Amino acid sequence: MGILANNLRFLRLREGLSQQALADSINLKRGNIASYEKGIAEPSIEKLLRISKRFKIDVDQLIQTDLAQESSKSAEIEESVQLTEEERLSRMQLILTQSQQMGIAVEGFVAYSAVRKNPNLEELLIDYQRITTLAQQAIEMIQELYTLALIKGSD
Repeated sequence: MGILANNLRFLRLREGLSQQALADSINLKRGNIASYEKGIAEPSIEKLLRISKRFKIDVDQLIQTDLAQESSKSAEIEESVQLTEEERLSRMQLILTQSQQMGIAVEGFVAYSAVRKNPNLEELLIDYQRITTLAQQAIEMIQELYTLALIKGSD
C-alpha cells in the first residue's frame, strides 16, 4: 500500500470512523474509500481536497508523509518531555555507555573477521545477523538521542 492509502486508513481509524461514515461525510461511496485504502484506486484532485479538508490536513502531508509514523514520534516526544533534566541526562549517559560498548563489539568483530580463514556460509549469516542487530540498536539510540535533544531545545 502507498502512503495515501495508509494515511487515509490511519486518519479514519484515529477518528473512529467506519468507511461508510467517512464516505458520507465527504459525499463519496464506501467503495471509493475502500479502494483508496487498499491502494487499488487513487482519488481525483477534487476528492483529495475533500479528504484533506475533512481531516484538516494539507494535501502534501496526506500524500507524502507517513502520518502514523509521525504520530508515533510525536507521542514519544510528548512522553519524553515530562522527564526531569536529571532523568534526561541519565538516559543520555546510558546511551553513551551503550554506544561505547557497541563500538568495542564492532572493533572485536572487525579484528575477528580479519584473522578468520575461509568462513562458511553459516558463519557469514551469523555475522550478518550480528551486524544487523548492532545497526538496529545504533539507529534506536540515535533516535532516542534526537528526541532527548529536542526536549532540551524546547526548554
